[in-house]
Amino acid sequence: MAKMLAMPSQLARREFYASVRKGLKALPSYRRNEDEMGVKVMGGRSDRTLLYITSPMKIAYVSLTDPTDEHSWSGLMKTMRNCLHSLGHEVEDIFGMKRSPLVWVAFRTFYHRYIEKNHYDWRRDPVILRNFARQVEARLAGAGFDMIFSPGTSAVALLETDIPIVIWTDATFENLVGFYPENSNHCAATVREGHQVEKRILGFCKYAIYPSEWAARSAIDFYGADPAKVKIIPFGASVESTRDLDSIRQSIAARSRQNCQLLFVGVNWHRKGGEKALEVARLLNEAGIPTELHVVGAGPDGETPEFVKRHGYISKRTPEGRAKLDALFASSHFLIVPSLAECFGLVFADASAHGVPSLATHVGGIPAVVRDGINGRVFDLDEDAATYRDHVLRLFGDWPQYEALAESSFREYSDRLNWDTVGRIFAGVLAGVQTEAKADSPLSECSS
Repeated sequence: MAKMLAMPSQLARREFYASVRKGLKALPSYRRNEDEMGVKVMGGRSDRTLLYITSPMKIAYVSLTDPTDEHSWSGLMKTMRNCLHSLGHEVEDIFGMKRSPLVWVAFRTFYHRYIEKNHYDWRRDPVILRNFARQVEARLAGAGFDMIFSPGTSAVALLETDIPIVIWTDATFENLVGFYPENSNHCAATVREGHQVEKRILGFCKYAIYPSEWAARSAIDFYGADPAKVKIIPFGASVESTRDLDSIRQSIAARSRQNCQLLFVGVNWHRKGGEKALEVARLLNEAGIPTELHVVGAGPDGETPEFVKRHGYISKRTPEGRAKLDALFASSHFLIVPSLAECFGLVFADASAHGVPSLATHVGGIPAVVRDGINGRVFDLDEDAATYRDHVLRLFGDWPQYEALAESSFREYSDRLNWDTVGRIFAGVLAGVQTEAKADSPLSECSS
């Protein structure tokens, strides 16, 4: 059994409690959800596991792809891995499992693509997932892991192990079916099997963490997950801001009060609502406010109006790319990404890190990251571009109100949507895993 660290001094304990409370002050909606949903939000006063400092754990990070890849899931997998490291835990990556039997995958893919004209997803196939599980179990055997962590369900869905499993992902399978275009034509077998394996891991894991109430409700209401094991912890921004409020105020003051700069960031122009963003920019120009729409990532097909400025794909891997993105955010009045489907939307947290309000849609997990009047506005899906235009015009007509919203956006990042705060709350889950493991030990009653 891992040796517990000595209990800290009274001063150290007060500092630790204060750091926890700081992270939780930004989560009033999530504490409310605990009462409404029965979802346990780590860090509440009733959760005493947060009040203990435990020794570092050896954690197996199990994923389908390389968790150190900065482009995988917008770099979120790597950020989660770094978060575990920053909390003092030893992390060993387990990924790259072989899809086997390949003949089975090839047959089902061919049959459903060309005969049934629908989509087979091997990531939900119990035959493949059992094979993954056996490969992972072989690497877990005798390695002394204290916990298994996964940024999804497929890689760990059919594991047979006594090691506690914690998953942290943005959606359940039920959330995804018919939500994204690529999930709208699944074959019946994929849907059936996908639900079966999702239900299995939600019943088997120690904790299931989601960034939004939307996803947490699905785990509980659709799959029957125990509310005590479902946690809501939002993701932090994918950028690390070194700015303070004074520098953000200078950035906001430098923005034009006559010309409007809109920023669109996304790899899928249609799903991210690019057409509506373009229409909003056109209507603002017609209303007499010279407006430019800066497009990062995927853009519209064919010719575009002069007010559309294309920047193509900008990589965060290079200092040049990060500097260019930083400059685009800093000079923009609004991030506009009116998505048709979105499980969370890290780009909205990135906008808040720059003091930029977001214009988004009330769909999926977006309301967990964009809060009306705090760091932007979420519009109903059926609201037209004129509604967006009128909202921007109101803020341009009341510049102190815009400044206050932009400052509030940065505070939302510094209080809630950053990985220091997220890490403090996540630490509570990890402390819970280790405390429960200690309590379950036959030696726990005689240990000091």
